[in-house]
Amino acid sequence: VADFESPTQASLFRCVPAGGTGKVEISTRQSRRETGAGALQMMLPDSSQQVVAEDRAESKWSLLRDWTPFHLLIFSVYSPRPLSGFTYSVRSGTDVPLTYTRSKLALEKGWNLIRADLGEMSDQVNLADVRELRFWCEPLESPVELYLDDVVLTNNSRQMFGPELPAP
Repeated sequence: VADFESPTQASLFRCVPAGGTGKVEISTRQSRRETGAGALQMMLPDSSQQVVAEDRAESKWSLLRDWTPFHLLIFSVYSPRPLSGFTYSVRSGTDVPLTYTRSKLALEKGWNLIRADLGEMSDQVNLADVRELRFWCEPLESPVELYLDDVVLTNNSRQMFGPELPAP
């Protein structure tokens, strides 16, 4: 989805509601040596401010819409302090939107690896038509500066029997 090593990837993300004091931008202040220099800095002043990844006309990067070939959504979040209200959601569809929400995740101080099982998520959203990925903290007692890195869709399968590659 995004590794934040290219400035164009930041165009996929924005803060809502517009006009708030939250902001998103690519930064190297909290980089991870093992994954690259960039991360998405997310300034969240309160629980009403959210960071949204979605396709928009002005975006120079796009959100992959079909997640069906994948098994996991993985991303890393840096928190400057322990935080108990980190939340993310995935929305599919336009006419009848469906949303999967994972709320109140506990973040430790430092980098936190978040793994989401897309099989479990598929019970609540249409993975063939993903339209939005959203991040926020609720409750949020005081402003926080989080960093998001390496938002990745991946497979988590290993062939146990039979040939490694299917016969032609």
